[in-house]
Amino acid sequence: MRVWLASMIALLGLPMASAAAELNSGVGSEGYWTDNVYSQSVDEVDDLSVRVSPWGEVADSDGDVTWGLRYGPSYEYYLEEDDVSGFDHDAEARVAWKVTPATTLRLADHFQFYHSLSRFNDQQATGQDIVVVGRRVEYQTNLVNGSLEHFFDPRNVFSMNLYYTTQSFSERGQLDRTFYGSSALYRHIWSERTTIGATASWSRQSIEQIDLPDRETDYLNVSALYQYAFSRSLHLEVSAGPALVLSDADDISLPASVSRAIYPVFTISGASHYVDADTCPRNGAGERLLTLECGVVQPAFGPGQGPGAGNVADFAVIGGPSPDDSTSTYFADVSLVKDWERVRGELSYQRREDQSTGFGAVSDIFYGSLRWQIGRRLSAKVITSYEIRESATESVALVNVVANEPSPAPAFPQVARTQGVNAELVGSDFGLDVVIASLQLSYDLSHRSAVYTTILYRDEQSNGDVILERDMQRFGIAVGIRYVFDSFDLDSFDFGSFDL
Repeated sequence: MRVWLASMIALLGLPMASAAAELNSGVGSEGYWTDNVYSQSVDEVDDLSVRVSPWGEVADSDGDVTWGLRYGPSYEYYLEEDDVSGFDHDAEARVAWKVTPATTLRLADHFQFYHSLSRFNDQQATGQDIVVVGRRVEYQTNLVNGSLEHFFDPRNVFSMNLYYTTQSFSERGQLDRTFYGSSALYRHIWSERTTIGATASWSRQSIEQIDLPDRETDYLNVSALYQYAFSRSLHLEVSAGPALVLSDADDISLPASVSRAIYPVFTISGASHYVDADTCPRNGAGERLLTLECGVVQPAFGPGQGPGAGNVADFAVIGGPSPDDSTSTYFADVSLVKDWERVRGELSYQRREDQSTGFGAVSDIFYGSLRWQIGRRLSAKVITSYEIRESATESVALVNVVANEPSPAPAFPQVARTQGVNAELVGSDFGLDVVIASLQLSYDLSHRSAVYTTILYRDEQSNGDVILERDMQRFGIAVGIRYVFDSFDLDSFDFGSFDL
């Protein structure tokens, strides 16, 4: 949070000192129901929530230096699941400097804090969502981005981009991570219909692993770019090229032993439960593995029924597989966009590095959207996507092997007890298939207000040689209203009229 605040001040301190600005603001509110509040494969919980989301933006879009600062807090209250109610924060600062008529420098910082990672996912673009592996996961992310764009002439442009992203989570088991990288793009207008160019990029993903050193994965890509306009309303864009993925998984030294709970305990909505090992997924040898997908023993245990203070022991790490930590592949981005008088359709395919799953992976994203302006006030939007996320290289994970045994409390005859810790090889075909579909209807009450309803569906299925099985569906319906206030010119406001 301190880093984010310092970045915001540094970004906006110079332009705000001398610039005039305009204030824009608005507010939204919605009711939301979902059949799976925590995006779990087991113990699904449905609930209804109410969300209020005001926002404000101060911006100056005139002159060689332009800037903006936007902040949107919101509060969501769940009727039954009180533990997941809370505040969200979304803030963004941006500044652009037109150094010369042909050269522009841009810098931006975007900070988001969500009390529920599942709700964060509901509002993200395809491929930007995060896989949830905990009951209640608070999520915080910050993206700092800088770019330089230069026009050699009206037909030739070159741009460079640098970025640094952090993602952190409140629950143990969800892996904190950072991403940083750079890219360069050259684009040439070949003719009235055709544009060609080339891109090059490098990025690094660093993941904080439990009981293991951080794992880093590098992605390098060079691609050719081709754009063609069949007509004013039909456009094709293609970029594709080879990619190299390098991981340091083979260089990580496994510890001889790790400390783990003898009797694992899960906390759900403030209540502590023993784990039911019979609900945990199995590995290839048939052993039960402790994951956040395991079910719990009901009811929660009370005072004096827990495992006690001496519930931790050292377990030897069994096994030491050698992963293959490099591979060659390709990255691609293909899109076809068609505009009619009232309808806009898009089909696309993208293959790129994945930042969603917590392991070095590559994503194939198939995407389709249709936007229809049904009438002057009524519009509809349908979006569907299918994403295949697969580990780019092999890796190693330390996982508890568990089995049901008598518990320390007579009231719970059989609960999960740790038998050992395995070093499990996660194959390069390990991954997740994600299907997302949404339908939104919006009706403009006026030029400043609108009511809407949104239907959301999400399905996650693990694939390949998995050790952490995933089978999750989530369905949600939202009904809301949005209102935008009149813009306010801060230049015209006389601050001297106030007597302090």
